[in-house]
Amino acid sequence: MVRFTFFSVLALVCMMFFSCSESKKSIAELTTEELAALDSTKNAIQNTLLNEGKFEEGLNALQTLQEQYFDDPQIPFIKAFVLDTLGQKEEAQKSFEESRVLFDQSLAKEPNLKNAINRAFCTLLIDGDEAYQKELNGLEENAAYKDSLNMNTIMVLRMMNTATLNEMKKGSFGNMNLRGSDNQLEEEVKARIYDIYQQISEAYADFTSSTLNTSKFFSSTLKKLWNQLPDDDLVVDFDPFIDAQDFDHISVTDIEVTNLQEKRADAKVTVDIGFTEPSIIVFKMVKELDENKTPNWMINDFVFNTEKKKQRIFTLTSIILRNIAKNVEKE
Repeated sequence: MVRFTFFSVLALVCMMFFSCSESKKSIAELTTEELAALDSTKNAIQNTLLNEGKFEEGLNALQTLQEQYFDDPQIPFIKAFVLDTLGQKEEAQKSFEESRVLFDQSLAKEPNLKNAINRAFCTLLIDGDEAYQKELNGLEENAAYKDSLNMNTIMVLRMMNTATLNEMKKGSFGNMNLRGSDNQLEEEVKARIYDIYQQISEAYADFTSSTLNTSKFFSSTLKKLWNQLPDDDLVVDFDPFIDAQDFDHISVTDIEVTNLQEKRADAKVTVDIGFTEPSIIVFKMVKELDENKTPNWMINDFVFNTEKKKQRIFTLTSIILRNIAKNVEKE
């Protein structure tokens, strides 16, 4: 990725300022291209100024941007973190409050899960943990989010608290993506894993063969390989989701997301199956269209035995590819 220089950022901000100086613009009026340009500018300010500790310059750039796009709730949210880092606690609090008001205005026009979650983060930073938990309860009960919000998402959000955020803010912005994209991506991956296991646990509850098609969680690449397995040959003689043949119950006790990128991530999942040792599986995740043609995190591969040092690490794709090779040899 090409990084903007400091002067490139200022040039871009100034260009946007002069283009909009005659009349301020509401983000609701922006075209898709203009929204993308605005997002790129915020990214450039963060990556080139804030992450390098140039907080005063970053604050000035954000102030210029806010004067143009007066109702963008993300800008005062980012400003609040900069002000907090500079020790201007009262100004930071005001900026968080301003951001929350703007999120309220946006949500009044159209329910949006992402904005609702960001609004909840504002509450966390303004009113504390108890108010934040109450707001999550409200999201949980809001009919507008029934299709997009579930218990697993709430479970991940509840892990966040003021202590966690304060720890992340220490030192510099290098430890925190102000747009929340890294945190949001990690939450998406975790929520997806929890959702997958919730469906599996419910389908397996009667300890009989499940009618759940688990391959619907696979990426297009893994699904193509999986579909090449002969129906009459039990090539994979264990359940890859538990790395075992039997279980007493199925529950996820821990998820560690690493190697996080925009459309790729690894998720080290600890699964309690009721026996002496839990199963530990690494999912190689990719973001692509799911069966509903919606962008979603899909499983591109399973990595097994990562914690059993005496055993060879192997993957689901390696098992499938070996079987395909054997069948080719037979032919």
